[in-house]
Amino acid sequence: MSVFSQQGTNKVCLPSNIARQVAIDITRCDSIKDELRHTSFLLVLYKQKTFKQDTLLSFYRNRKQISDSIIGAYRYQTQQYISLNKQLTYEKQQLADKVSTQRTTIGLLGGGFVVTLGVLLGTFIK
Repeated sequence: MSVFSQQGTNKVCLPSNIARQVAIDITRCDSIKDELRHTSFLLVLYKQKTFKQDTLLSFYRNRKQISDSIIGAYRYQTQQYISLNKQLTYEKQQLADKVSTQRTTIGLLGGGFVVTLGVLLGTFIK
């Protein structure tokens, strides 16, 4: 390889085979820089997409937890309703039995009162 020095000019003279290799290397470097810029841009887009997906995933997890809480509250409410309904049905039956017993008692007492009144009237009328 020969070494030389030039003064007072911006031009460098190289043998043609070296000049070709330098041109190839410069072209490769430029295309690699373009590829790096493009890859960096794609990486930014990927990070944005991943962030959006993570945000949506978090949103849907929270939404599922809220839905599960609401379903749990409805189940509890339904259980309370069933329990209170059974209790009220039982109390209604108890009251119906008491009313029936009281009607029977009143009927018997009423009949006894009429008989007693008849006996008393019959006794005083004679």
